[in-house]
Parts: sequence; C-alpha cells; structure tokens
Amino acid sequence: MGQSCATGPSGLLFGKVDWIAKWRNLAEDERDALHGTMSGDFREGPIVIVLKDEAVAAHMAVMKAKNPPTA
Repeated sequence: MGQSCATGPSGLLFGKVDWIAKWRNLAEDERDALHGTMSGDFREGPIVIVLKDEAVAAHMAVMKAKNPPTA
C-alpha cells in the first residue's frame, strides 16, 4: 500500500514492493501501473478498495495458492 495522501487515494500493488509514493507525487504512467487504489477515511472508515480486473486475473493463481479455500 502506498503512502496516504489527503488529496488522493493510496496506490496498491500486489507482491513485495519497497515503496509507493504519495498519489500527488506519482506520474501518470506510475498511476497506470498500479494494481488498484484504496481511498476513504483511514481512521473512522469506510474504506473503498478498487482493483483492476486485469491485475486480479494476472495474480489470481498466486493468490489462490497462498490462500487455499478452507472447508
């Protein structure tokens, strides 16, 4: 998850990531490369998470393997 920014959402990337800058400091191509965003009231809620369909599809096999369904 990226750094919180009062004027925009926080960026989301799947996997191990060292750093995601604040929204206002991300270039357009960096914003486009994000897998999703998280916005809302981070103290009191609610929070809205938006994931790009293509990012979820590309990472679904890994997510299922790391989080197998429980019976």
